[in-house]
Amino acid sequence: MVAPSLGVRVVGGAIIRTPSVGELQKVVHSKRFAEVGLNVARIAAEKPKIVVYDVDTANSPKEFMKELLENNFEDETSAVEFKKAVHLVTKPWSVTDGATVTVTLEVNDRARAKLDRTVAETELGVRLRSSGSMFALLQEPYLGVDGMDVLPEGTRMFTDRRGKAAILVSQQDAICMPVETLPNEFGVCLVVKGSFGSIFLCSAYCQFDAPLEPYLRYMDAVLMQASRTHAIIGLDANAVSPMWLSKLSRHAEAQANYSLGELLSEWMLEARAAALNQSTEVYTFDKYRQ
Repeated sequence: MVAPSLGVRVVGGAIIRTPSVGELQKVVHSKRFAEVGLNVARIAAEKPKIVVYDVDTANSPKEFMKELLENNFEDETSAVEFKKAVHLVTKPWSVTDGATVTVTLEVNDRARAKLDRTVAETELGVRLRSSGSMFALLQEPYLGVDGMDVLPEGTRMFTDRRGKAAILVSQQDAICMPVETLPNEFGVCLVVKGSFGSIFLCSAYCQFDAPLEPYLRYMDAVLMQASRTHAIIGLDANAVSPMWLSKLSRHAEAQANYSLGELLSEWMLEARAAALNQSTEVYTFDKYRQ
């Protein structure tokens, strides 16, 4: 019998969790539930949620949603599309709830990607301000032109031809000289001079699932060009190695990243390049993280 096997009293309904999609399909299509008067349906998946902290209660929920649209979506999303993509989960608030309130939004995947990018760029601006860093080396997917107005005033940005690598310089009195003798389809190079002296900067992004050898030849040329000064290469190689403290994903597809890591490690040893990475408990990016 189906009903006793549920282990619960079925009055208003019951939730059944299965260990796999295959088991789920068996439950949904089982005729035994209908035989005992039960209707089985799959619960629609919940949409992603975004939490916004410290929202000023002086702004009404309507004003908050309006500003959210105007500041983040208006250039690419109509008001009608925005209402379908972003739903306010938090109950209405007022100034009687305190100075600020935490707001929860239910969003579709496209809206989530847009808001995640905005948050990343805002966080970058905060980090640059608080750390007093003179420059930052960025690579895809954290590079984007939207929201760059949140960076410290006077910050200059230099990008490669693909828009997948960039150098940000926040020190306003620094002299920045782009290196035009190197191809910019692999990365962007810059000589920065100031009271600290001179440094050669390079930011490069290696395309995922692409051979690494062209990028290694590019970095050979970078080091040759920078042979008379200190140089830092900010690199997203889509490669894994203990040499730069990265972690191998549990997923089989990541084995290719490990092979590239071995190749890049050999290049670093031959070039006498040192890794400046710091240890972390989290992955920088893992598309399977959900």
